[in-house]
Amino acid sequence: MRRGGIVTRRREKREQGRRMRRRALTAGAVLALCAMAMTPELRLKIAQTAKNGVSAVQTLASAVREVEITLPEMTVYALQLGVYDNGERAQSEQQRLNKQGVQSIIWQREKMRIVCSAAKSKAALDLRAADGNEAYVISDTMPQVRLRIRCESGKEEEAAAFIRLPDTLLDELMGGEGRALQQITADTRTLAERALEEHPEHLLYTQLAQSLINWCELTEASAENETAHGYASVMMYTICREWRMALLEDYSASAESTASAQRTPSTAAEVMPPA
Repeated sequence: MRRGGIVTRRREKREQGRRMRRRALTAGAVLALCAMAMTPELRLKIAQTAKNGVSAVQTLASAVREVEITLPEMTVYALQLGVYDNGERAQSEQQRLNKQGVQSIIWQREKMRIVCSAAKSKAALDLRAADGNEAYVISDTMPQVRLRIRCESGKEEEAAAFIRLPDTLLDELMGGEGRALQQITADTRTLAERALEEHPEHLLYTQLAQSLINWCELTEASAENETAHGYASVMMYTICREWRMALLEDYSASAESTASAQRTPSTAAEVMPPA
């Protein structure tokens, strides 16, 4: 019996370790875009604002409200330029395409898929984004997420609008009409940087803001490419999807743990059970 108990404890420790690694990997996906192109100035700004976190929490504690937000399920269509089992091969092909002028990213699903444009329908996809390369239309769906966030009283609408911002931007980008891409990135950068400055203690805000700022960096760098709009769309969809997956992973891990009530307050968010 004693040996069986030891084996059980070892299994529990291994499973706990796996859960922690899954959470770290999922959270890393949300910040992956941020890591690619964060400027030194932005790193300094994040560090400076983080120092004010304690006082900011104390100020907000006296007037905190909760707001419920639903990020709906959404299906998009994308141009797939290749599918691989091996990450190195996918990255090599992506680099070749980028040198050719075809900007793309890698979706990691059951396999590695290189995609270069996203739209609401098959008919709306611009085949020019493939630039003569063989391309297939695929669909991808991101799940619905319901969450409850805590924010300063009187700023409920502002908080909800920021959490929904990636969805709002994706809808605009795939709509094909409205503001110019340059204006979209400029306005997005302003909102994201303001979120970092005003809510340095709010982990949910800072994670999302950093990803959006990096999206601006990469989109601005590709502005002269004629397929920049499609590239911006598929990057934004990636942010939307990985954002949801990170939130759901956090919920699953918390639901499995008997210590969920001790969740770090800095997240200032609670993911609600799926409908």
